[in-house]
Amino acid sequence: MRTFGVVLAGFIGGFILGIVVSEVVAVVTLALSGDAGGIRYLPLFTAVAGGAVTFVVRRARARRHERAGG
Repeated sequence: MRTFGVVLAGFIGGFILGIVVSEVVAVVTLALSGDAGGIRYLPLFTAVAGGAVTFVVRRARARRHERAGG
């Protein structure tokens, strides 16, 4: 159950990071070219990536902890 919470936090954090990066790209594009741009589905992709990364890291730490005899 704890893994689910950690992965959910990874999804949420990745989504927020995607929003921030997409908005930064939009502002820079607007400043340089005068036309608002951005990366349309970036928050969704970073949410999936954040969830996957947290799941992999969580499993790797659990395996390392099991090998250490904890």
